[in-house]
Amino acid sequence: MKSNRQQLLGIGVAGVACAACCAGPVIGFLAALGLGTAVGLGGSVLAGVLIAVAGILLVQRRRRARQTACAVPSTAVAVAAPTVRART
Repeated sequence: MKSNRQQLLGIGVAGVACAACCAGPVIGFLAALGLGTAVGLGGSVLAGVLIAVAGILLVQRRRRARQTACAVPSTAVAVAAPTVRART
């Protein structure tokens, strides 16, 4: 019959063996989760920056178009009457 100390030693050795065997896959899984989170965050930031740049460019383009548009005169402009040619 095994003593209590031998049983605890066997449990401890089994625990260390399990940790040594399973540590690699567990760490790999956690690393993959972290990389997925980093890629998702980076993609979201990139999409936000692209949308902001597109909005800024659209606003600037509209402002330039308004500045270069033909101005309507505030006073009446006199126009000479047209001349009619006689048919021959």
